[in-house]
Order: sequence, then structure tokens, then C-alpha cells
Amino acid sequence: MSVLLEILKSATPAERQEAAKMLKPYLTVEEKPQKPLRFLSTKEFKARLPRQKNEAWIRDVLLEREPILKQWVYGLHGGKGVKVRFDPAAVDWVLEHRHEIDWRG
Repeated sequence: MSVLLEILKSATPAERQEAAKMLKPYLTVEEKPQKPLRFLSTKEFKARLPRQKNEAWIRDVLLEREPILKQWVYGLHGGKGVKVRFDPAAVDWVLEHRHEIDWRG
């Protein structure tokens, strides 16, 4: 790193600008996506669905047919006594794809 600094010290302003453009992707810090402030219970998730379905249908049918939803579900296979929690992004996804989801069953 110190060799690079020595080279940049002796460079012209135009060369420094070009070096800055090349190094920018390596020096920027990406912001991590923030977790939602509050997860939804199964009842709250169910209430926000465009069609009324019971909790067993959500767990057994919707999450099996749409595996992408599993990335927003926590505690799905946690066992007895573990509550299932949904990220609010799951509701957004369902509302966005409500015409593609087979609601029968």
C-alpha cells in the first residue's frame, strides 16, 4: 500500500483522477440491508394475504409451492413450541405475485 501512495504522490492530477476512478469500487463500503424492526406472526401474515387461508395452508401449501418465500420465514422447522415468524418482505412478495400464485387447494 505504501508503494501505491508513493506513486500517487509523484503522479499528475489527471493520473490521480484516473487512479481514483479505478480504485473507487474497492474503497467504497456497501451498506448492509437492515433487518426489519418487527417480524410478523403467522396470524398477522395471514391477515395481510389477498385471500383468506388458514395457517396450515400457508405452511403446507404456499411455502412448498413458492420456495422463494422460505428465505423470509424463520422457525419454520423449529419443532414443538417454536413460533414461525415472517419478514414483512414476504408479504410484499406475495402481493407482488398474487396473480401467479395458485390459491386453490
